[in-house]
This record gives sequence, C-alpha cells and structure tokens, in this order.
Amino acid sequence: MLYPTHRRFGILWGLIAIPIGVVLGLIPIMSVDMSASDMFMVILCGFIGMRGAMFGAEFPDIDSPSSIPRKKHKMIGRIFDLCGVKHRGKYSHDFFSIGLTFGLIYFITNIVGERWIHSIVEGNQFLGSLAYLSMLVFVWVIANTLVDFILRIANLTKNKRMWAIVNKRRLQYNMLFTVPVVLVLSFMGVFNFGNVIGNVNVGQSVASAMVLITSFKIFIVFTLVGAYSHLFADMLTKSGVSIFFIRMTPMGVISKVRKIPVFGKILVPLEPRTGGRWENLVRHVVTGLCIPASIIAVMVITGKM
Repeated sequence: MLYPTHRRFGILWGLIAIPIGVVLGLIPIMSVDMSASDMFMVILCGFIGMRGAMFGAEFPDIDSPSSIPRKKHKMIGRIFDLCGVKHRGKYSHDFFSIGLTFGLIYFITNIVGERWIHSIVEGNQFLGSLAYLSMLVFVWVIANTLVDFILRIANLTKNKRMWAIVNKRRLQYNMLFTVPVVLVLSFMGVFNFGNVIGNVNVGQSVASAMVLITSFKIFIVFTLVGAYSHLFADMLTKSGVSIFFIRMTPMGVISKVRKIPVFGKILVPLEPRTGGRWENLVRHVVTGLCIPASIIAVMVITGKM
C-alpha cells in the first residue's frame, strides 16, 4: 500500500495501543489529583507513543530506495543497504523479524538503562552529566517533531505561506517549543541548567535518566505496533507479507474476484492492487475508525472509561 494509507494505519493502531498501554501500566492514567507536572508526563507518554507508531508505520518501507520513508530516514536506509535488506524481503516485511528486532532493542534498552541509573547513584559524574545533556537533546527532538507536525498541517491544508514561514524560521520555532518544556522539567525537578556543568545532583540526574529510558521504551513498543500495522495493511494487498519467513498472501487467493455485489448495482471493489480503488476504500475506512479510536483513547487515558 501507499505511504498515506500506511500512515492512517499507524495512527489507528497507535490510538488502539494507548488503552492497551494503560492496562499494561506502560502509560499512567490522568486524574484531577495529579500535579501539573504529572499530567505533563502523561501527555508526553501519549505523544511519544503516537510518534513511535507513526515511525513504525514507515519502518518496513525504508528498504525501498524510492519510498518517502527512505528519504526521511536515510541513515537507516544505508544500514539496510549494508545488511543486504531487500524491499518486501524476508526481514522488513516479516512479522517475526520485525518483532525480534524491536524485542531485542527493548531488552538492550532495559539492561543499559538499569546500569546507567545504577552508575549515577554510585556517583559517576560523567554519566550524570550525560543524563542532563541527553535530556536537552530529547526535548529538542520533541520540539522538532512538533514543528514537523505544523508543517504537515500546512501541507494538508495546502497553506503554502504558512509552510514557507515555519520552514524558514524552523530554528526559532524549535526554540519556542523547547524553552517551555525545559522550564516544566526544571519545575518538576528533573532538569537544572546549573548542574549541566559542575557538580551533578544525583536525584535530578536519575530523574532525567528515568524519563529518557521510560520514553524510549514507550517509543520502542509503539514503533513495533506501528510496524505491525504496516504489515497488516500489506496483507490486504496481493503481494502479502511473511510470517516466520513464509510468504502469506491471503488477498492473492481472492484476487480473481474483482467485485462483490452488495445491494443491486452497488459493488465493493476487491482488486488488491496498490493505489487502486480497493486501497482507497480501505484508507477511507481506517480514517473513519480513527475518530472513535481517538475518543476511546482520550477517555481511557483520562480515567473516564
């Protein structure tokens, strides 16, 4: 399927994963008893999760030299080339391979994160300072993502003037988003400019490291969700995907059935061709499902359900 369709699937699956993340304890529930800083962390978790789902929805197609995801993630594309990854091959479009990849990344992150925090507690000044600096980079990445979101809105609304202004002043807009987030983190006791250079506050550096590790774990989990949404979407095409390196093409079985009559002359297109009427129908259905999924996600994360 095409890039816009995969993005819709990534959004839908990300929204569905938020209530699941709440049930599993990965994402906290927002309540009126929470402090403003705790509410900020809940919103941050949801934002990082959705960003991970969007990245995951792009990930399998980074192996295609002409794809939009490849142009956005050139470094990963080069790694794929060095490893001999082919488009729609046994790695990038296989449920087991993708699951194993992000499962290993999560496992390594968990081990490295625990050792990082343990070293800071033991008084490692370098790793404590690294936690502060990494927090600054983390906030900058979030701000950059928000700017990308504004540019996407400008593209969707075909507002060329807005896109040109934001793109030209990207650095200023990044700073505009970065400063408030850093102030909030400082208010929460997670970050302190005074400790970037000098004596490291163990409590604050540990808090910074924990925020970074937790955020990355959430990103990894939701990236896997987004990647699986991509593979599921490709199962609705004639090419199909792989499960344990075995090609599965369920739509190929019914590819000879072009249309199904519903009521009289109303027909449902069933030609599983990329960019065809079938994909357009699927994309519209998925887009519509994002509305109730958004409502449910908000209700769950705010404790209303």
